[in-house]
Amino acid sequence: MTFHRPRATPPLRVGGGGGWAARRLAFVALLLSAPALHAQEACARVEVADSLYFAGDPDAAWALLDAHPDCTGSRSAWRWRAVRAAIAVGRGKESVDDRWTWFERAVVLARRAREPGPPTPDDVYWSGVARMHRASVAAPSLGSELAREAQREFRLLLRVDSLHGGAHHGLGVIALEALTLSTTERLFGRIVLGLSLPDDIDWDSAESHLRRAAELWPHEPEFHFDLARLLVERGRVEEGVLELRAALATPDLHPFDPEVKRGARDLLASLDPEGRFPPG
Repeated sequence: MTFHRPRATPPLRVGGGGGWAARRLAFVALLLSAPALHAQEACARVEVADSLYFAGDPDAAWALLDAHPDCTGSRSAWRWRAVRAAIAVGRGKESVDDRWTWFERAVVLARRAREPGPPTPDDVYWSGVARMHRASVAAPSLGSELAREAQREFRLLLRVDSLHGGAHHGLGVIALEALTLSTTERLFGRIVLGLSLPDDIDWDSAESHLRRAAELWPHEPEFHFDLARLLVERGRVEEGVLELRAALATPDLHPFDPEVKRGARDLLASLDPEGRFPPG
């Protein structure tokens, strides 16, 4: 079995000039108002959802996907894309409650996507990503369990395909977030909640996974950014600066990449305000 990432489908264009966002939403509304379409024709619109997602509009992609959650013959392809869209919508929310709602929706969808039969690689990957983000806004005890579930999903992928960059990234981020907890947070987790870091989480393994992720999927700005965060935490600022520059040089792919790049710019400005470190 070979794992693959969806191709970055060129953004859907329904006309030039101003008012592009309004026309795009009108086009989605037109699609949703055509109940006479055959189920297979509806399922074929996953390509439209991809175009909307990669054009930076996960809300419109979600609206289209949510309208047909059980497309015959394309159920898995439809559902993991819905999970992906829900995660992207959640990441764009400022309110923790709103983020919780969308990440929880993504986790529920990820569970449903695995019910009809054996999961596909994309099902497993986005299931892990959904749990990882849901853990970020959960109470400590639930967050710890969700993070462990995400770890299991990513490890499952790597047992089948050791070159899955997304799985390496997921494991590296979970480790990084655990390792950067404050002493107070760790004491609270261990004493009050009975939580502790797994034995296989350490700085070397976290760096190994994040570096491998950035090498395998170099087109992901977030992978370079997270590797940079780890390198800075380890005191290797010059290496971190190089990864931040790599993140900024990578074209946007996901709707949340502009926000990732804003974080990269802020961190780079704080680390190298005068351009002391030459480009790699």
